[in-house]
Amino acid sequence: PLNGVETRVYGSEGDRWERKGTTTLSADVTTINAYFDRHLALSNDGNVLVIGANQIEIYEYDEVAEEWLLIKDDILDRNAVNGGTRRSVAISGDGRTVAAGVTVDSIGSIVVYRYV
Repeated sequence: PLNGVETRVYGSEGDRWERKGTTTLSADVTTINAYFDRHLALSNDGNVLVIGANQIEIYEYDEVAEEWLLIKDDILDRNAVNGGTRRSVAISGDGRTVAAGVTVDSIGSIVVYRYV
């Protein structure tokens, strides 16, 4: 996209790589930042994707529609982390727990969320 970044997901099918889904995940760098596609984590089955930037977005792959659906945007409470920078992300194997590295006033911390 113009002034943006894109993330595409690929999976191996036999001896080749194929794009997973038709959705191109993208962000306008003027509203999110250029780190959108640098901090990624996938669940073990490859169906839940977490993208970290100035906000944390969680996508789930819909196998019937063959597209990535945004299931949660900005999981972090901006007031709780004082508008800090979110960078690193990790996800549990089952895709239900997400950890995010947060920096506020040069002090780092980890915030953990569980999807119930």
